[in-house]
Amino acid sequence: MPKESVLINVVGLTNSKIEKHQYKTKDYMTKQVKQNKNIIEILDIKYKAYLEDDGRWLNEGFKNIFIAGETSRKNLKTHVYLMLPDEIRHNIDYLLEESTSWEENRC
Repeated sequence: MPKESVLINVVGLTNSKIEKHQYKTKDYMTKQVKQNKNIIEILDIKYKAYLEDDGRWLNEGFKNIFIAGETSRKNLKTHVYLMLPDEIRHNIDYLLEESTSWEENRC
């Protein structure tokens, strides 16, 4: 059995669980932003459980917190954003800042 398989079996994680766990770290989210991953997609994956339970009111996921689905601070629907839990708002702020700084550095 390859070392990777042993490690995964000992830890008890499958590849999909490892990927989901990675979305929980800010470093991973930053890498995703730098790879031009959509902020909405990052949030939808990271908070899938929230969207399935408490966040059902968002209907189409985190796309609904932005005007026309355009991810920027100026397009953020403040009234919807403020209804989200603190942790999610904190990560939205972080992703928007990373996205903005990444775009500025690219130009």
